[in-house]
Amino acid sequence: MPCLARFSGIPWFNSGVSENATSGQIQLCIPGVLACFQCAPPYVVATKEDENSIKREGVCAASLPTTMGVTAGFLVQNALKFLLGFGRPSTFVGWESLQDYFTTLRLRPNDQCADAWCCKRQKEVQEEGLTLEDYLPRVQEEKPTDGPLHEENPFGISLVDDGEEYENEKSGSHACAETRTPACASSVDDLAAKLKSLQS
Repeated sequence: MPCLARFSGIPWFNSGVSENATSGQIQLCIPGVLACFQCAPPYVVATKEDENSIKREGVCAASLPTTMGVTAGFLVQNALKFLLGFGRPSTFVGWESLQDYFTTLRLRPNDQCADAWCCKRQKEVQEEGLTLEDYLPRVQEEKPTDGPLHEENPFGISLVDDGEEYENEKSGSHACAETRTPACASSVDDLAAKLKSLQS
C-alpha cells in the first residue's frame, strides 16, 4: 500500500507500536505534502547498518493488547475524521503510555528522500502550489436556525421549571429518612440481642 500511495498520490494512514509495547504512534501520509517512510527512516536504516544488530538474542517483541487497542482506536478515529470531514485529522500523534505523554507534530517531506516517487510528488506539489489544507476535508459548519429545532411535537413533550418540585421531593426524602432511622436502629439492636443469645 505505501508504494501504491506514493505512485498514485493517495493519502494513507499508518500506525505502529514500539518493541516494548508501551508506546505507539499514528501517521497520516500525503505523498509530496507529508513525509513518507523513506523521508525519515530509523537511524539504523539511514546509516545502512545491519537491522539485526538492534535485536537482542532470545528476546521477542512484547505484545500488550491495551497498547494495541488504544493505538488502533487513535488510527480509526483519525481515518474517520479524514473520510467523514469532522474535526481536524492529525498528521502525527505519538503516545508514551508509561508517562501518558502525547506528541503531535507535522512530518514534512525530505527533499533528499531516497524514494524517487516521493521526490516526484514533492515537485508536483510545489509546481501546483498545493498545501496540506488542500488535501484535508473542509468542514462546513451548520448555521443555527431562528425557529424551533423540531417543528412537530407528536408526543406533546414540553419543558417546565421543576425547581419547586425538586425541593419538595428533597424535603420529603429527608422526612422519610428521619422516620426510618429509629426503626433501623431498633432492628439492629434486636439482631445484636439475638446474636448474643445464640453465643451464650
